[in-house]
Amino acid sequence: MSDTEIGITEITSTGDIAEMKLAKMVAEILTDVYPVHLWHVGWQGGAIVIKHAATDNRFGFVLPREFSYSELRRNVMLGGGELLERAGLTRGAWDGQMGRKFEQ
Repeated sequence: MSDTEIGITEITSTGDIAEMKLAKMVAEILTDVYPVHLWHVGWQGGAIVIKHAATDNRFGFVLPREFSYSELRRNVMLGGGELLERAGLTRGAWDGQMGRKFEQ
């Protein structure tokens, strides 16, 4: 378990508990692979939604629900890395710089 701060903002149904656990797992993977970055991980409509706080909030990525842990880790690593690259941020530990305009 990492020493990352993970906060829960709102649970509106019992179905949210499973989504919350998955979102927490995703946040831990992101923190492990891309340390010190400011990730926002949430859930909506059965999908996990991931954004980066130092980038344009309109951009992020969504993870599908069906996967093994190894597929989850791979998808999180690839999606997080692509988001960082499109924002002009390093794939390593975050250096505190804000992301630039996204390449579309």
